[in-house]
Amino acid sequence: MDGLPRRAARRFAGALRERYGEALVDVRLFGSCARGEMREDSDVDVAVVLRAVDRRTKRDVIDLASSIGLEHDVLLSPTVLDQETFERWRAQERLLVMDIEREGLLL
Repeated sequence: MDGLPRRAARRFAGALRERYGEALVDVRLFGSCARGEMREDSDVDVAVVLRAVDRRTKRDVIDLASSIGLEHDVLLSPTVLDQETFERWRAQERLLVMDIEREGLLL
């Protein structure tokens, strides 16, 4: 990962930390960008795990990603999960969580 995608993902993670503080459990880059396979038309997948998530929180995270993505001309695609769901899906070995854990880079 280099250049604009890296800066955008790090800025997004920093903004999440500022906004959610201790409620933010984890932020990881995953997908093609994390694997070093990003193309010009790729989005930047970011897993966002919060202690609790409701519709308003999810919308807020997506809006924040859109705003920062526009600033950097990058499509940030957050996957927003609450901690309980993330842990349950981990126990069920769901592919999404397995991918996040296998290839995810801490931001």
